[in-house]
This record gives sequence, C-alpha cells and structure tokens, in this order.
Amino acid sequence: MRKLSIVAYCLLVFVTQLVAQTQADITPKQLRETLYLLDNDIAHKLDYRAQRQQFTDSLHTIVARSHGMQLVDLYLELENQYSRFQSDSALYFLNLITQHPAYHSDLHLQHTVTIRYADVYAVVGLYNAAMEMLKTIDPAQLDDTTKLAYFHTSRTVYGWMADYISVKELSDTYKELTQQYRDSILRYELPGIGRDIVMADMFIERNQADSALHLLLDDYEKSQGTERAYISYNLAVAHQQKQQRTAFLYYLAQTAVTDLQRGVTEYVALPMLAAELYKDGDIERAYKYMLCSMEDANFCKARLRALEAGSIFPIIDKAYKQKENMQRTRERMTMGILALFALTVMGAFIHLRKLAKKLANSRRQIANSNTLLANSNQQLENANRQLTATDRLKDEYIAFYLGQCRSYIDSFDQFRRSLLKLAKYKQTDELMKQLIKSDAFVEDEQQRFLMQFDKAFLDIHPKFVEHFNAMLREDAVIQLRQGELLNTELRIFALIRLGVGDTSEIAHFLNCSTTTVYNYRSRIRNNSVLDKSEFERRLMTL
Repeated sequence: MRKLSIVAYCLLVFVTQLVAQTQADITPKQLRETLYLLDNDIAHKLDYRAQRQQFTDSLHTIVARSHGMQLVDLYLELENQYSRFQSDSALYFLNLITQHPAYHSDLHLQHTVTIRYADVYAVVGLYNAAMEMLKTIDPAQLDDTTKLAYFHTSRTVYGWMADYISVKELSDTYKELTQQYRDSILRYELPGIGRDIVMADMFIERNQADSALHLLLDDYEKSQGTERAYISYNLAVAHQQKQQRTAFLYYLAQTAVTDLQRGVTEYVALPMLAAELYKDGDIERAYKYMLCSMEDANFCKARLRALEAGSIFPIIDKAYKQKENMQRTRERMTMGILALFALTVMGAFIHLRKLAKKLANSRRQIANSNTLLANSNQQLENANRQLTATDRLKDEYIAFYLGQCRSYIDSFDQFRRSLLKLAKYKQTDELMKQLIKSDAFVEDEQQRFLMQFDKAFLDIHPKFVEHFNAMLREDAVIQLRQGELLNTELRIFALIRLGVGDTSEIAHFLNCSTTTVYNYRSRIRNNSVLDKSEFERRLMTL
C-alpha cells in the first residue's frame, strides 16, 4: 500500500510538471497573434458594447409589461448586466427594487439587494460603504445560494482593499479576511469550474503556481464568458510567478480579449498588459491599451480602475509624445532632403544648359572653320558625339528628376490628405496606424532616393569609383558590397565633386551626423597616396 502511495505521488508530480511545461509552451508568434486580435477588438469595442446594450434593451422591453416578483427578477437581472458595464444604471435598478412593495416583506430579497449594493459600491470605489453594507448581514440567516453570493462579494471587497490600501497592518488584516472568505466559498461551492477558479486563486496566493496550472488546464478549453476571463487571468498570474513572461503576457491578452468581447467596461487585464508592454518598449500599444482602459473605466464610473490607469498613463503618454516628436523631426529632415534634392536637380539643369551652350558654340566654330587639319575634323566629330550624348542625358535627367520631385510632392500630399480625412472623421485608431507606418515610409523613400542619386551620379561619372580608388593606398581601397553602387564614403566625395563642400550640407543630404562626415573625410584623406591639395584638385577632375 505504501508503494502504491509513492507511485501515485510520483505520478502526480510528473503530471503537474508536464502541465506546467505545456502551459509554458506559448510561443512569441502566439503572443503576437493574440495582440493583433486584441488590437482588432479594441477597434470594434463599441460594436461589442452595442451587443450588450441590445440585450439589456430587450430586458427593458419585458419590464414594461411585467409586474410582481417577475418585475423584481428582471430588475435583478438588469442590475447584473449593468454592474460591470454602467455602475450608475446598476444602482438605479437596485433602488427600484427597494421601492417595490415585495421588498419590505421579503427578507431573502433584502439580503440579496444588500449584497448587490456592496458589490456595486466596491466597483465605484466606495469600500467603506460596501463593508458597512456587508456587516448588516448575518450569514447564518442566509440560504446556501445567497450565502455563497455573500462570501464571493466579501472576498472581492476585502481582496481589493488588501491590494490598494497603503497601510501594511490594515492590508495584512484584509488579506486574512480575504482568505477566510475564500475558505468559506470552498465549503459551499459545488465541484466544477467555479470552484476550480477559487482553488486556483488560493494556490496562487500561496505561490503554488504549478498546482494552479494543473487545476485550470482542462477548464480553460471548455470555459467561456466570465469564467473564461477569470481562468485566463489566473493562468497569467501563475505564469508570472513562474517568471514565464511570454505566457504571462499571452494570457493577459486573452483575458483582455474576453473582457472586450463580453462588452464589459470594468476590468483589470488590459491596463496591466499596457504597463507590461510599456516596459518592453511597445509604446504605441501601451498608449492605445491604457487610453482604452481609462475610457471604459470612466464610462463604467469604476473609480478604482480609473485611478489604476491614471497612475501610469502620464508616463506612457509622455513617452508616446516623445516618439511622435521624433517622427515629426524625421519628417522635417525628409522635407529638407527633398528640398536639397530639388536644388541639386536645378543646379544640374543649369550646369547642363551651360555645357550645352558651350558645346553648341564649339560646334558652330568648328563648322565655320576651313583651316582645320584632319585631326581637327576628328575632334569635331568627337565633340558632336559628346554633344549629342550630353543633350540626350540632359533631357533624360531633367525629365527624370522633375518627375521624381512631382512624385514626392504628390506622395506627401496624398499622405497629408489621408491623415486629414481620418482626423476629420475622428478615426483615431486608423490615424495612429498610418502615423506608425510613416517611419517605414520615410525610411523607404530615403533608401530609394539614395539609390537614384547613386545611379544618376554614376551615369554622369561612370569611372568615378575606379578613379577614386586609384588615389588611395592599396590597403585602403573601398570595396562595395553586392548590389551597392556607392556607399556613404563615396557619396560624400561624390557630393564634393558636384560642388557641395560644406560638411553640414553633406550630413543633411545623407541624413547622418556632421561628425560622421568629418571622420570619413579625414580618414580618406589620410589614406590617400596624394597630399591634401593634390587630392582635392584631382577629385574635381574625376
């Protein structure tokens, strides 16, 4: 018999460890997918809220043709629907019950209403009032169902008091009372998901996370609604105790998804998830989740949740605004680059125009000269070919760069119009998505701009890289990676070759620091086989 007990114990330990490992196998991909689902649910939270309101409206319709105890039961159901949705409406229906004739003669109904009052008072943060209401009830006078409701509400009220009171002695007292009421619930709660949730809560309080995970494993898959929210939240806290962060965030997100899809506005998981994502540097989601939490808490008039969200929201808001400022700075830099690009195009246009005039004059002089020798005729022919190529190059690049300028202007105007449209119709979520995407848009345009600059410059100076490397020591020759036309070092000296010699202008053009430009220029000159003055003179002839 003793051997069988040992075997059973070992089997229990093995199963517990297997369950814990299974629960921990939450991948980053699963977390990302759940966060995307949560993003979508936040965008459609008003739809979920409307579905809940539609159900309460149907109850209102029945109220209009009900009377007696049927009317009281409808009031109780409406209070239950509103208690985690709109607390003032929940209190309204409780007040209607106290005005009903049946209330004054029905002790059971009086106890039920008192417990409901205490629950709603706790939601709005009136803890003292909630405790005073509960103290008026003698549990010995309650039937088992009402007694269980009394224990659940008492555990909730004292649990919240223990979590948020700042005096340690009182907090310890309330924790003890919370445990006592939890034990009372376990004495009356029948076996099932509800009892498992309370048992898991007890295990978590005792830092027995594996036991909680083992208990909730099967319940999670078959639960739904409120029970699903409680189970996923307990799973999150259990994984937090085991320092399994991915699983912790995953189940927090699952809890938030369940809360939003139920249409409730009083919850704890979403603001907690926002705070954790802020720690991970996901500022956009943290801001959006905390803003949603504050809006819902104010809608429900859940003062406790509003205070929770309000305590950390200023920190997230500050970080979010700093990131927005950085994005605006990048946009201004991009506009500066585009302006410089336009000036460069204009400069190239003027230069090509002057070159065309000079070549045209040379062609006329050669055509009018009857004294040139045979080699002069050959020079004239070469000049004509160069003129033709230059004219074609001028036409192609003037059209190309003017088209690019027009394309950049149209792109930014279209982007601006889309943002104005979203702002006009107050589509803040979509507006934030577009603003978040602007980083990638600006980065892509910057890279495309550099590639076009490289191609255009090398079309004009096709031997630039080869001739430039010829001025450097053999061990300092610049090696381009596959797919590169120019790199940052070559672009710096390409700009100098085009007449842009100021370090700050070059840094602005290439979107890098002046220190970087200065260091590259100094290093290349130090690696040259020529002295400084000869290097600069030779560069302008490449």
